[in-house]
Amino acid sequence: PVNGTTVTIVGLTNSLTPSAAALAVGGAHASLFGSTGVWTGGSTGSLVLTVAGDQTLLSSADTVVQISLVNPCTAQAAPNITAEVANGTAIASKALLGSVLTGTDVWKSVTVWESNTT
Repeated sequence: PVNGTTVTIVGLTNSLTPSAAALAVGGAHASLFGSTGVWTGGSTGSLVLTVAGDQTLLSSADTVVQISLVNPCTAQAAPNITAEVANGTAIASKALLGSVLTGTDVWKSVTVWESNTT
């Protein structure tokens, strides 16, 4: 997938982080997405990352990005987080491994990966 391809992560629900057209994205591969993503907070909890410029998102390698979200004040069950990659044709969403927003801690992390095996 190349420039214009989107990666949509959904299920990051109930964060107190307000929706933003340009949420800061960090991590080793943030530049693939121009270091920002479109965040829709609240009960939607989705992040859309668009492959930038002449960048290429490789399906054969890990892609590591980080975002900071604010947890709610009360604990909640771990949400079902999925990702979908689209470059004109939708690809079936994949469940992501890990847990996020499971308590009232300020800092939580999630490790997300997808294995491609044939």
